[in-house]
Amino acid sequence: MPRKKLPDNVWDEVMQLGLTDTEATEEFARRGIEVRRQAVTQRRIREGIPRVVKPRRVNPGTMPMPWRVHDRHRTREAATAVTTYLKIEAGQAVTKEQRAALTRVRAHLRRVKGVLTYDPDTYEGWFIVPPREGIDGPVFRDPTVP
Repeated sequence: MPRKKLPDNVWDEVMQLGLTDTEATEEFARRGIEVRRQAVTQRRIREGIPRVVKPRRVNPGTMPMPWRVHDRHRTREAATAVTTYLKIEAGQAVTKEQRAALTRVRAHLRRVKGVLTYDPDTYEGWFIVPPREGIDGPVFRDPTVP
């Protein structure tokens, strides 16, 4: 059996810190244990430890996308509309095409009296649902409110 580079006691201590795989690799290096991120990832998976996901860094003055959007759903018009809406709210510049796409989506949402919501576990991803009075914005449902 191959020799373990990560002693169990150190591994347990570092995993208790709730670090991402990259951060855990850096922590091991600070403790004098040279290991690659892939080795940390493989051991975490093998031991059934859930992956730590940290929110994306956001430039000051911008709002992050309120969901972690799956790659297959990023190119949907709904994703573009939500991103454009958030950019406008944050005072960032958007192109004419982005503004036109947002206008189309908002007009459709007004016609059907709905807002967008997202479910990454479905094939479609994006859905139109009835807005909750006083909670949801004009374009998307607030995912932080149950």
